[in-house]
Amino acid sequence: MRELTSAGPLGSALRRALRAAEIDPKMARLVLLFYEWRELRVREIAWRLGVSKSTASRHLDRAEQAGLVDKFYDNELDRRATSGRLTERGRQLRITVEKILATCTPLDPKYGWASGRRAATARGQYE
Repeated sequence: MRELTSAGPLGSALRRALRAAEIDPKMARLVLLFYEWRELRVREIAWRLGVSKSTASRHLDRAEQAGLVDKFYDNELDRRATSGRLTERGRQLRITVEKILATCTPLDPKYGWASGRRAATARGQYE
């Protein structure tokens, strides 16, 4: 499966497709980390996304507010032991994101919009 973190033309095409479907790319990356009903701790999420633990915690908070994730605490007084698990709504979003990811194809740099425009300008079509 393709990764959402890959840079370049696929990343741009994927972000455009996600935004067209009104899906936040950050939430899409988050839900792709989870498999079935497995719980992930904040430190695992931070490591996999390549962000700080506080940023991962904020992403998890936003996902919980959106109803995508259920948060669990090992101890009510210790927030460092926070973990999350996808809800049914989160699982449906994951399926949607996987479908969008499967349909995205990167542009061939030789035939991308910019080079096509340059070639057409050179021929005098866009003057």
